[in-house]
Amino acid sequence: MTDVALGARLGRHEVRIVQEGAATATAMSTFNLVGDRQTLDTHTALKLDFPNASSNQLHKCIAASASSRGVFDGNVKVRVTP
Repeated sequence: MTDVALGARLGRHEVRIVQEGAATATAMSTFNLVGDRQTLDTHTALKLDFPNASSNQLHKCIAASASSRGVFDGNVKVRVTP
């Protein structure tokens, strides 16, 4: 998944992924360019429940002015089996 976000007074992108099999892989990339008096939120939730699952995430944000706000909140849950 690749996401690019530009220009909004208030924008939010929420991604929830559950990997439901062995040896699955997820790749996420986001780029936010936040302008004057803008706020962009990126929220991700990833759940790895099976053996040999993997994830690669890259999130970038450029706040172009002093009144710009970029928010990233990421959550990864990995099931540990004995």
